[in-house]
Amino acid sequence: MLCRKRLAAASLAVLWLVFATARGYCEDRDQDREKLETLTQTVAKIQKEVQTLRDIEEIKQLQIQYVNCFTFAKWDEITDFFSEDAIFAVFVDRVPLRGKAAIERSFKEEIAKSGKHEGKEANFLLHPIITVDGDKAKGNWLIYFVTSPAQQQFAVVQGIYDAEYVRENGHWKISYLKWTPRLGLGAITPPSNPDNGGATAK
Repeated sequence: MLCRKRLAAASLAVLWLVFATARGYCEDRDQDREKLETLTQTVAKIQKEVQTLRDIEEIKQLQIQYVNCFTFAKWDEITDFFSEDAIFAVFVDRVPLRGKAAIERSFKEEIAKSGKHEGKEANFLLHPIITVDGDKAKGNWLIYFVTSPAQQQFAVVQGIYDAEYVRENGHWKISYLKWTPRLGLGAITPPSNPDNGGATAK
């Protein structure tokens, strides 16, 4: 009878040990699972933030390259920066142009032949504010147009670019561009060059 009691007690002790071990194992598994889920969420968040930074940098380069093409009158390349259904609202006294084909015609048949943009100006694009939401984004820029219309005087105009962007075939494109003039700074005569007998700098 005593042996049976001892055997039963031993069996209960073994069962309790197995139960405690299994419980601890399950708790460790649960903790490991929670840690893995937290780590997965952290990695996903970092990946999203990195992708957003990459998108913002690509959009910045897109807008800068567009302005460079405008500055140097590269009319054969400039429409590559627009989406197929882009809206072009840069003319103060005209309705916006719609579609890449219409924008291309405007650059090649109007702007290029107007005599106002011959690759002799200097434009400065500053202070970008860009927000990205998936495959769409919005941007706001400050831009200075500096032209030399006559007699070596520079006309300076400050304006605002309001832009929207869309990811098209894996690349960011301009889907909406609006220019709003803000300040006309008037004509500025370049300083004289004392090393050239006081002649105006060119």
